[in-house]
Amino acid sequence: MPDIERFWKDAPADCVVCASTDATKNMVLRAIVNGARDMESLKKAVSLCGTDECAALNPAECGCVESAKALLSIYVPVYEIMTADGGCKQHCKNRS
Repeated sequence: MPDIERFWKDAPADCVVCASTDATKNMVLRAIVNGARDMESLKKAVSLCGTDECAALNPAECGCVESAKALLSIYVPVYEIMTADGGCKQHCKNRS
């Protein structure tokens, strides 16, 4: 796992993704839950500066686009697994 993915996997929900717009990890995760699956759809849902201007101020020490791509690569597959075939609630219901 690349360092940037490791950073975002362990980062708290309120960790800043883009210091220029104050976008947080939680905002990105909420966008994923609401259907964002790629950078195009994520940028429509979350305000990102889209440049490396924020990199010096971001906790991950990289631009928001790189951070957002890392979050998508980590959490989109997790969300899809959790919601497949009716999701966790359906799975637990079927086990009863």
